[in-house]
Amino acid sequence: MFDLSNLSKLNLLPFKIYSVFLFLIGLGVGGYYHLQFRKLKKTMIAEKHKKIQQQIVTNEYLNSRLQGILAYRESHDVNELKVAIIEADVLLEEILRLQGFSGDTLSGLLAEASLAAIPGVDRLWRFHRFRNVLVHDSSFTLSVKQGQDILKLLQDAFVMWKLA
Repeated sequence: MFDLSNLSKLNLLPFKIYSVFLFLIGLGVGGYYHLQFRKLKKTMIAEKHKKIQQQIVTNEYLNSRLQGILAYRESHDVNELKVAIIEADVLLEEILRLQGFSGDTLSGLLAEASLAAIPGVDRLWRFHRFRNVLVHDSSFTLSVKQGQDILKLLQDAFVMWKLA
């Protein structure tokens, strides 16, 4: 076994110095990482605040455009209703892209939104299909009632998303 009688005669000063040295290094490293964490946290909070501010501005912008489009619902001019429907289709695409959906066309965006079970996506599909007929079928004639009804359909979907 070990002879512990000589233990008291050992010079423990180098071990004490080494222990204090390691302790101080540990404090320094810990302090460094604490400061790095605080910087990261501060940066993350600033980025989140910036993103919220951008989202507020974006929502205000989208909402003002949407309100402008929906104001045409009361119009009795077929041409104004056509323009409103086309503008609403463009706005719908922008909103879906801002929500993080990807696709080359609005149909692709709506397909992805359907997979994500977005509320009101069936109404958006009906709206988009109607807009496609309006734009691509030269024999189609829009009535005032149809124009107002399709804009109402879009408004109902946006209400479900809390945009209108």
